[in-house]
Formats: sequence, C-alpha cells, structure tokens
Amino acid sequence: MMTVGLPDIVACVDGRFVCFETKTPEKRKNVSVAQQRIHDLIRQAGGVAVVVCGPTEALSIVDDMRRRPDHPPVHGFIQDEV
Repeated sequence: MMTVGLPDIVACVDGRFVCFETKTPEKRKNVSVAQQRIHDLIRQAGGVAVVVCGPTEALSIVDDMRRRPDHPPVHGFIQDEV
C-alpha cells in the first residue's frame, strides 16, 4: 500500500531526497490537498518536492541541484503553486 499523496517519483540525488510529482502541462497546478501536505512534509525535512511535466524538467532540477548543492532548485515555473 502507498501513502496517499506520495509523489510519483521518489529518488536520492547525491545524497538528497528528491520527489517529483508528474503532471501534464494543463494540470500542473492540480495538486491535491494530500499531495501538497506530503510535499510540505518533504520540504520541512530538507528534501525537494516539485511538480514536473516531463523528464526534461526533472533533469533540469537535478542539474540545478548539482550546480548549487546548498540551495533548493530555483525554477519558479516548476515549484508547487496551489
């Protein structure tokens, strides 16, 4: 059984916990209350939780994390906005 709201992709990138919620572009902002709650918990624990619309966006976030390991990803269009 899975936790309700758990992101679609859960990974560890260079020792950092990263989760990607995948959505189609037109549904990018359709994050459920349960998903938002889990994303907030992940961020509070020091992880990264973002909504992406494809592998290019996810890889861009990973690249950004590797270039700037002390900062959260800076992709305003990707960060959860409910």
